[in-house]
Amino acid sequence: MEIQRKEAIKRIEQKIDILENWLNSEIPFSLTSKNTRVLNKNGGFELEYFPTSISGLRNWNGSKNNPDIINKYNIPTQMTSTTTWDATPTYIKECVTGTKKINSIFIRLKEKALIQRDSGRISKVKELEATVTLVKKNHVAIAHEMLGLRLENDTLTAEVYIAEQKLEGLKSQHKVEIEWRNKAAIQQKSQILELEKKNLILQKQLLKISKESGIYPEKLTLKTNVVPFDLGDK
Repeated sequence: MEIQRKEAIKRIEQKIDILENWLNSEIPFSLTSKNTRVLNKNGGFELEYFPTSISGLRNWNGSKNNPDIINKYNIPTQMTSTTTWDATPTYIKECVTGTKKINSIFIRLKEKALIQRDSGRISKVKELEATVTLVKKNHVAIAHEMLGLRLENDTLTAEVYIAEQKLEGLKSQHKVEIEWRNKAAIQQKSQILELEKKNLILQKQLLKISKESGIYPEKLTLKTNVVPFDLGDK
């Protein structure tokens, strides 16, 4: 019986050592099948089970823990009786229940767990803040791009307006030129018709004079139009 009790007390010490180890590092997080941390409904991280009372410590046998955690930390799989706890040395009990200067292991575990669970919410908040920051940066970038596009559009609008004005000017100038050419062509045609009329009148007058005088002018030829000049002795 004494040997069994000593072994049971050793299991108590082993459990305490495991919990002290978690306090000095971290309480293991509950993990999904994909090895990611589990979040509870409040956005905090879920932690592996740990005892929060003396009875919880006595009955802690890893049944509420992940098998990997049991194997990793070698959690005892046997419970401890009340009799064994009562027979446990005072200095070991004080490691659990605490003293005037030291809080109990359960209080320290709860404080540790609160920080670790809240780290999930803090991480979520930071993630949301990072998302908001990114959205703001994207908004600024989009606003900057829109401003650039607006300025570019204003420039293009101004260029289009100038081009349209030039085009209208060219159209107006072309129209004036066409009207001037048409007017000049009409005037030229009118002058030609007038000259043809005068020529016809002159021909009739010449014909009348020729009939009355009986003198008809010879038709001009290349020969009759050439005036010979004597060049002297050859």
